[in-house]
Amino acid sequence: MLHVIAEFTARPGQEEALRQALEEVLAPTRAEDGCHEYTLLGDAARPGHLILRETWRDDAALDAHFGQPHMKRLIARFDALLAAPPAIHRLRELG
Repeated sequence: MLHVIAEFTARPGQEEALRQALEEVLAPTRAEDGCHEYTLLGDAARPGHLILRETWRDDAALDAHFGQPHMKRLIARFDALLAAPPAIHRLRELG
């Protein structure tokens, strides 16, 4: 299993637009082969800071995810929505 934490920080004034854009990809991503979890979380202490908690079967499933049409549309909007590039952490269980 591959676990991913993806962190997004909205540009000022784009907080709601970012949340909506990320919500739009939830259902199609959850339907992808190899996706075990895809959960959007909000940071209560930092409005505009959103986190996706993901679990994938393997690296190949995650790599295929980035090629999906819904993800290409989302990524194309990042310049307008994000204050900085997303931080994507690929993690594996160690114990």
